Amino acid sequence: MNGSKSNQAIKLLKATKVLFLFLVLLSCSKGEDSEPKEDETKDPVTEDPITETSISIDPGTASLLLEVKNQTDGATVPVYIALPPNETGPLKGVVVLHGSGGPWADEDTDNDGIADLCHVGEPSRQTREWRDLLIDQKYLAAFPDSYSPRGTCENEGDYKNPPLKFKISGTFIRNGDALAVLELLRNLVWADSKLPIVDPDNIAVVGFSDGGTAAISTVFDAEATPEDWVWKQSFSGEEYTSEIFPPVPLPSRGGYKAGVFYYAGAYHNGYYGSLCSSGKGIYKTYCNVLVHLPLEDPLTENAECLISTMEQNGGGNALVYRYEGLGHGFDGNDEPESTEARNRTIDFLREQLDN
Repeated sequence: MNGSKSNQAIKLLKATKVLFLFLVLLSCSKGEDSEPKEDETKDPVTEDPITETSISIDPGTASLLLEVKNQTDGATVPVYIALPPNETGPLKGVVVLHGSGGPWADEDTDNDGIADLCHVGEPSRQTREWRDLLIDQKYLAAFPDSYSPRGTCENEGDYKNPPLKFKISGTFIRNGDALAVLELLRNLVWADSKLPIVDPDNIAVVGFSDGGTAAISTVFDAEATPEDWVWKQSFSGEEYTSEIFPPVPLPSRGGYKAGVFYYAGAYHNGYYGSLCSSGKGIYKTYCNVLVHLPLEDPLTENAECLISTMEQNGGGNALVYRYEGLGHGFDGNDEPESTEARNRTIDFLREQLDN
């Protein structure tokens, strides 16, 4: 992949979006108590990354593009937000973490098989479908973009392997995006009443493929980590430690209420230990999760190990659905099981968020 050309294309596109983003942010006035906290720039590993900044949104807003800052790598991440019409809330919220194709419409301008031009703010087909599905159920839906601010449109080419793989890691980078969006939603208020738009304790995270990997790390219970644990990953026999970050600390108000993983990359290359060796994996969730496993997906074997580790270590419960004859990415393949899985996801969200 031509990284220089990719970065130039992304920068050019971002320049075309500046006016739109400026107008969006201009319409979102900060509350009176919006002064930055003294600890806002402290070490993200040891300090709570929350800032108590309210963002006002006009009633009747259908969608908008905001930004959050990842406290691990400092990246400024675009977040597409859609609100159900004629609802005043407080709404339940769902954060959707995109797969390896990214959340936007994109183009392969140099015909190398890898998209290098991301239309930031223009939702992809899958983003549109999940937006419509969620707002139809009266949920606020949020879609962070973990790729374009880090120089790529999708998880392909050199981004499949270290060192660029670490730059968009679903294990220890993208979970920081998800937790930053969680706090963003908790800080949204209606411009006229200053009342919260989102119920702060009823927000779920849904992830697909690489986004499922990120969702797995987002709901990890870091308190389960042994004191002498070393955060590391291994690729092709080489072990990495200095490039690997520890889990992002949860906000003081806590994490997500529930998680949904679609055909996630669950191995994490040893980050949570050897998941397929009994007693050697430390993975544990702080909430209940729903797992969709297509049985023809090569990632499913490791996902089964993750589920076994969860059952062994306790924590949240896992509801697992297995799909015969389907492979990776079936949510976007117009299969009958795609509709079935979406209905099961909505049922799970209702059970977890609405009670």
